[in-house]
Amino acid sequence: MSLSSLQHVTYAIADAMLAGSPEPVGMVERMTLVLGESARWMDGSARHVAKRFAARWDSVGRKEVSTVVAGMPGFVSAWRSEQPPRVVRVLTRPPFQRPPPPWLHDVALPQWPTLGDLAAWLEIEPGNLDWFADRWCVPTHGAATPLHHYAYKAIEKRDGRCRIIEIPKPRLRALQRKVLSGLLDRIPAHESVHGFRHGRNIVTFAAPHVGKAVVMRFDLTDFFASVHAGRVYSAFYALGYPQAIARALTALCTNRIPSGRLLAPDVRERIDWRERQRYRSFASCFVRFFSSSSDLRC
Repeated sequence: MSLSSLQHVTYAIADAMLAGSPEPVGMVERMTLVLGESARWMDGSARHVAKRFAARWDSVGRKEVSTVVAGMPGFVSAWRSEQPPRVVRVLTRPPFQRPPPPWLHDVALPQWPTLGDLAAWLEIEPGNLDWFADRWCVPTHGAATPLHHYAYKAIEKRDGRCRIIEIPKPRLRALQRKVLSGLLDRIPAHESVHGFRHGRNIVTFAAPHVGKAVVMRFDLTDFFASVHAGRVYSAFYALGYPQAIARALTALCTNRIPSGRLLAPDVRERIDWRERQRYRSFASCFVRFFSSSSDLRC
């Protein structure tokens, strides 16, 4: 048997274990279904996996479990025997949404265990969700194409450089607003945040600093373009959403500016190489920070 066959078997066993609750008896029953027969080593493996992973059963992955199974003496002996375990059917864990972090236990987050659930909540067909979440559908050098979900506008900064405003087209904008109001607005921001918060403004921002002997003011360079897609994905995943949902939400809320727009005459000489690379790397339009303006400026 090859190493790939060993991985195939241990992954199938791990999937069977994770396809239900972490009680050892249930795991043994599911492993028996997957392998077509029971074996003595199953009970010990199930008890060991339950002891090690039961406390975080909802977040443990098949790779972790399969690694533990592959190292169990009972399974190793069975694998080296004349009739090693073989997979006769596959069981997979049903799609599920993990509980949110403890600090959000009072917040009712939308339940989207599957992409179909997310599409239904957005009131679009699953195929349309794929379309709006597909950031690679436009050629890298394309800029002005009806296939692209954004329009762009360059505005001048105080230092003579320019900022590229990414304007989502109406249908994508509506989906982003729905994610903003239905999910992100429910998540409490840090008390120090004053921008884009109801009841907060420039006065509430400045009030704590009135009368101070020293007040320091600084700005973050290219803030929005520096919030890359990986950080947005991590935020959605941390809320408990499955990987597929976190990826889809990230794709809906981030954008990669086509190279053709970055090299256009009104932009080319007004942004440096580093800023250009940020725009090219799926910089975020993270809807949590969207203003209420009609163009949803990033």
